[in-house]
Amino acid sequence: MTVSALQPQIREQIMKIANEQNIPESRLKVFARESPVININANRSIPSWASGAAVEKTIGPLLNVDGRRVWYDFFKVEKLVAIYTNGTGYPPLLFNINVNKLWPDQNTALLAPAQKQYVLDTNSSIWINSSLLAANAPAGKYTGLTIASGTIDINEMPVVNAGKTTITANAQVTVKLKLHQQTVTDADLTSVYGQDAREADYSLPDVLEFQFSSVAGSKISAVGSARSMMFGQTVSYQWTGLQGIYEVEINQVAIAMQASESDYVVTQSSSPFTQFSGKAVIITSFWGLPVADLDLSHISPAAGIGSIGVICQKGITATWTNLQHGPVQLNQILISGQPGLLGIATSVASNIYARQRFLLWKDKQNPNASSAHIGFGKKFKFGFFSATNGNEVLEAVVNAAIDADRPIDVSARPIPVQTKDSFFVLMANKSFKAILLYDNNIVLDNYVPDPAHPLEIKTMSLALENALFTTSPVNGCFLAGELDQEWKKVNQGMLYTSFAVYKYIPMLPDPYAANIDIFQKFTENRITDIVGVKIPVMILLAQVKFGLTQPGEPDNADTNFHLLPFNYQQYQQQGDPAAFGGLSNQQQYVNEGNNLLFSRSQENEDSKWTRVIDTLFKDDFSLLDVSSHANQMGISFGSFGSRQGASTLLRYFAPNNEGENVQSLYDVPFKIDNGQMTSPSLFTRSFVLPQIAWEPVHNLTAAQVAGDPPKGMNFYPDDGGATRIFNNSVQYVPLAPKPVIKDIIRRYKEENGNLTWSYFTLPFGLKALAVMSREQQSPHAPKMHTVRPVFSNDLRGGIQVQCDAGKLKSDKFPTFNGATTQLPNILDENGSVTNTGTLGNSVSTIFNKEFSPKLP
Repeated sequence: MTVSALQPQIREQIMKIANEQNIPESRLKVFARESPVININANRSIPSWASGAAVEKTIGPLLNVDGRRVWYDFFKVEKLVAIYTNGTGYPPLLFNINVNKLWPDQNTALLAPAQKQYVLDTNSSIWINSSLLAANAPAGKYTGLTIASGTIDINEMPVVNAGKTTITANAQVTVKLKLHQQTVTDADLTSVYGQDAREADYSLPDVLEFQFSSVAGSKISAVGSARSMMFGQTVSYQWTGLQGIYEVEINQVAIAMQASESDYVVTQSSSPFTQFSGKAVIITSFWGLPVADLDLSHISPAAGIGSIGVICQKGITATWTNLQHGPVQLNQILISGQPGLLGIATSVASNIYARQRFLLWKDKQNPNASSAHIGFGKKFKFGFFSATNGNEVLEAVVNAAIDADRPIDVSARPIPVQTKDSFFVLMANKSFKAILLYDNNIVLDNYVPDPAHPLEIKTMSLALENALFTTSPVNGCFLAGELDQEWKKVNQGMLYTSFAVYKYIPMLPDPYAANIDIFQKFTENRITDIVGVKIPVMILLAQVKFGLTQPGEPDNADTNFHLLPFNYQQYQQQGDPAAFGGLSNQQQYVNEGNNLLFSRSQENEDSKWTRVIDTLFKDDFSLLDVSSHANQMGISFGSFGSRQGASTLLRYFAPNNEGENVQSLYDVPFKIDNGQMTSPSLFTRSFVLPQIAWEPVHNLTAAQVAGDPPKGMNFYPDDGGATRIFNNSVQYVPLAPKPVIKDIIRRYKEENGNLTWSYFTLPFGLKALAVMSREQQSPHAPKMHTVRPVFSNDLRGGIQVQCDAGKLKSDKFPTFNGATTQLPNILDENGSVTNTGTLGNSVSTIFNKEFSPKLP
């Protein structure tokens, strides 16, 4: 991550640091760390490009919106000299020598002068292609070391070619390094945590020598001796003469060392949080060197000279605060340390009886506290890290159950959460104690195939005030919070549970009629994308934010829901329907709609009106209240057929230049707020019965020319359709009749740049579109307000909306800007299409030309 990509408030702090240390912003890289310790084996601790790199400065911890703590680590970028080998893309060595005046504008590495020996800068860094230290290391990996001094000798003169200092494949290179062990500068002597790391002592190898050539390969020829004291056990180490091996699990080059002891005995364990004890046979020991995916254009100084690692058989156990039925047996463990940090890790920890329980919240609605239950298995991953700066971290892969009173399903039952192989973390320092629990594939973990329907999973239903969802069971769970002093209760925390949404049905709280045919396109629940498989349309995220108020008082526990997009582009390519619209010939409609809406004269308006305007203003779904509560008012949702359709309108009609925001609204055009489904006003329409219904007409005059209506009874294919009112705001409004019409009127009166449309019927096959704007149609702009007549005996009339026409300077009379068109939609007595309109051919032509769409 670059500095410019960060949030403004974080970048402000970064610039303060950069200015204090006289470092340009372009020479800083940043990583958002989610672990309080910096170790390649701790989760979310070090990015692959920074393994072995020195941290220049750290900001944090900062509390994220989801309850996690984040540390921002900053890495200084420096220029190093590079030596290349003919025929290879990655330089074998990058190092520091005095080349201040040579090629300062190089994008990657500085150009080395052509000479047979390079004397390295004292107290500097060198980055070595990891394959020179371990033949099985992947290409492009580098190991960074801090050096006191060193030399690089080449048996033939390098040449400068194409801006690079290059040696031939036969050239023999000898590297001799005097290593410089890093010193601890951040020890917190006031903290009880991190004491195991502070008591540890290390003397890492101070010599490393090796030779290489492209033809003969590489060979380590000298490694210094080492010594460590970890958990009270002192061990000395001598190099075995073996070459390094790249160990994938720990992402290190391991150079085998012979330990002076055959057993590892834990004689000292000082953490008040996690204690170790026991004795284990030493299997092997090694000098571990970091391996990084080095960005050659952004190289940072090295942090140190690696770590000492000891691998032991079973015999050492671990226990920690609030662990029930412990301790945990640690089998095949790695004990590793370096100045500032001490760790124990294994992938085969064991105790099927061990348990932990954490209380979450207990409020007035739930006298029995919600809780998280952690279970450990017969074989699970375990890690513990102690840092001299006063931080301790325990990590494990666990099974978990969340016993909570929310969220609930449609039958008001709490939704069960049972996870397997979940990531579990406990953190401790003198300022806070924290817990993390995370799993994002719970459905797959708990999937048991049904022989009759092997691809299907069980679904469930969730309800809001105005929405019903068909979802998967809980598929993701994330718990983050701060623990009390006893490690038993989460005092402040966040619990997230996620569900795959397969179907969404809008609802109203009172009796209603609905047209929701589009939701038949929404797909059902299956677990793969084989033939016939159905795909989620979005992700529903339930959030519970909880915490203590006062001692002895019930906790606060607030529940919110969020919708996230589900990336189903690949499934659309396979033929699955999109959620809304997406007609194959949409671009044609958009182009014609653009012309029809914004030009001053058009031909064939009657034939294009239905095909273009109705397409752009088509409702994806609609709901009409049939109770006395909302007085046959309703709402509808329309997406203008596609993103392009909305963009065409908003290019001209977006308030405050917000047209660009419309594209993102299509990812998930809904939001949940206070238990209600909401949508941008742009997509949400007030939906009422036809202003004037199209009733049958008895025509007494026979047709005179083609296009005149037939004599006799003239019918219409429908009543003309609903009246719709909506605006161009991208702000969200609840999908319910009263809030929608209230929001439309308020925004028309108060919002700058507001445009409000009304799409309605007139008698005898006429359709009209009115565009209202206070700003564009001043000084006598149209007016909009509600009308509710009041009668005696406390009787009130139904909700009505009244729009009064405005008047431009050029108008003689009040006029609505927009358009009206006579449609050729008459059916004869037999119900057959006649392609004629009530006004007849000649009058329709004149009328449609006169009242064609014009700009406001």
